[in-house]
Amino acid sequence: MSRPHDTHLRYIGVLAWAVVLIASGILLAATEYSSRDPDSTVYAVIAARLSQEPLHRWIAPEWWGAWGAQGLFREHPIGILLLPAFVARLGYPASQAAYFVNGCFQAGSLLLIAAIAAAYASPRESRALPWTLQLLLIAFVFRIRANQEFAVLAGIALALYATERSREQISWALVTVLAFVWVLLVKGVFGLAVPVLCGVWLAVRDTTVQHRVAPWAALGLTVLAAPVVALAYEALYRNVTGESFLAFYFGPRLDAPSVAQGALVRWPRQVVWYGGRLIWYALPWSIFALGAGIAVMWRSRRSAAGTADDRLGAGARGLAFVAAASAVMIAAFAIADRRADRFIFPAYFFVGAAGTVAAIRWSPWLSRLIDRLDRPWVPPAFWFGLFLLRLASGSHLPRLMLR
Repeated sequence: MSRPHDTHLRYIGVLAWAVVLIASGILLAATEYSSRDPDSTVYAVIAARLSQEPLHRWIAPEWWGAWGAQGLFREHPIGILLLPAFVARLGYPASQAAYFVNGCFQAGSLLLIAAIAAAYASPRESRALPWTLQLLLIAFVFRIRANQEFAVLAGIALALYATERSREQISWALVTVLAFVWVLLVKGVFGLAVPVLCGVWLAVRDTTVQHRVAPWAALGLTVLAAPVVALAYEALYRNVTGESFLAFYFGPRLDAPSVAQGALVRWPRQVVWYGGRLIWYALPWSIFALGAGIAVMWRSRRSAAGTADDRLGAGARGLAFVAAASAVMIAAFAIADRRADRFIFPAYFFVGAAGTVAAIRWSPWLSRLIDRLDRPWVPPAFWFGLFLLRLASGSHLPRLMLR
């Protein structure tokens, strides 16, 4: 049970996040911010235009000139467009709605990662994550965007958190289902990674799986949401447009035959490429995560099974989850005929979280800094400061090119 003081601090943190997010929304509208990132521009433009359509037409957005294209937009399902369109419908400037919503996804992702990290890290280490993860190299690239990455990360983090809670209270499995559906609506077929990652979480978290039947059974049922969502989506889409969404999505969009044909040839090369990107874009914390992984493997070889203390055991299991989850994402996208740094976006934050915890435990200086900054208002204040830096620097901020 949480102490009244802890609850009070959480309220302060939530209030601080609400204040900075509202302030960011005001500034985005006042400056009429627009990203130069092509994907962000596409989503922002389509969501703004979609907000003017009748609600029953939201299932079938069009390009409306974005990226010079016309006709039905079927690159992805409509998940990433829904909240910005709704916010614009409420009266917020439509052209900036997608950027504001993305900031909310960032805050949610940071808080959820801290919550799931508490399974393997101490409370003070977990509380540091919402500001240390903002220092990831990839976080500077995606500071003010309108694309899918933080929406997917928030959905995955929520699914993992709900899966953890379902170990003690099975009703949380429903939240896992909702998070899975959300990622499916945003990322389409790639959302199938969610139940896999939740399975990895349960496998690493529980050393006695036979005593944890209910969460595994619930996770198995979660997978059934995919065909239900797909069929319902297709029916609604056909009803509005008279055309098939799935025929295009699994045909010209994914081009599964050509992907499968060259998968074995390019898979090793893709794995190496993504592995390098994982270390680079998760800097500076990836170095500490890598060092911690090597240290754990070295100790496990030199120690008899079961001799490690509980803290080391929890840390080792946390690293195991990060390694397995990152491997799942890299393996899934390595078979594709395209590659992009953003495809494994959640892995950067998982590695960053593991590296942060390792760095705190290894560095007395960082540990003291963490203690000084262990205040509920620090992460939102830190986020807002970096937000202002990006907003003020505009095109003068050096950009890392993503493909």
